[in-house]
Amino acid sequence: EFTYQKSKGDHPLCSIPIENILAVEKLEEESFKMKNMFQVIQSERALYIQANNCVEAKDWIDILTKVSQCNKKRLSVYHPSAFLTGHWLCCKATSENTPGCTPCTGGLPANIQLVIDGDRETERIYSLYNTYMTKLEKMQEACGSKSVYDGPEQEEYSTFLIDDPQETYKTLRQILAAVRTLEQEHAQYRRDKFKKTKYGSQEHPIGDKSFQSYIRQQSEISAHSI
Repeated sequence: EFTYQKSKGDHPLCSIPIENILAVEKLEEESFKMKNMFQVIQSERALYIQANNCVEAKDWIDILTKVSQCNKKRLSVYHPSAFLTGHWLCCKATSENTPGCTPCTGGLPANIQLVIDGDRETERIYSLYNTYMTKLEKMQEACGSKSVYDGPEQEEYSTFLIDDPQETYKTLRQILAAVRTLEQEHAQYRRDKFKKTKYGSQEHPIGDKSFQSYIRQQSEISAHSI
């Protein structure tokens, strides 16, 4: 559900179920003589919202478009301006029910549905995090330094601004902890699997380098423990 209020913490002025969103598009400035406006289009009406700046407006359009792109009745055309004084300002049509005059810009056509493999996407996200652990650790270190003193940032991260270093640090800490926990569980799973599987079997045929590597590691551990 999408809710809208003037200020954070205020009682919502309105709420819109995500499944009722037909399109999310920019609104021409001429409609209300206001910049950075966008519209959340529903079957019965459109909600006109003004963002603080053009970047924030684009972010809202992108986010709401993505979460509603699989809705069955999404529009393929819309009115880029408002319906005022008895006509649409964009195409001059006098009926409020006149179909849109401009192709929608965001999302997928209404007759296309995305099929997402949740397990595969989760594995992909984990793999990306695991690959860039060193960079994530360095970024966490940069956030930690930034939150303690307002000194020069590390050269590697001087090309972008960390708006909230404390919250970013906390988020990175949670991500790193989760990735390390998963890696430990994966390692334990591999150890358990190797213990239960015989060398030369279908799972670990003769010449399996991963199994040979595991045997060497276990031999080294045994030698150190003696």
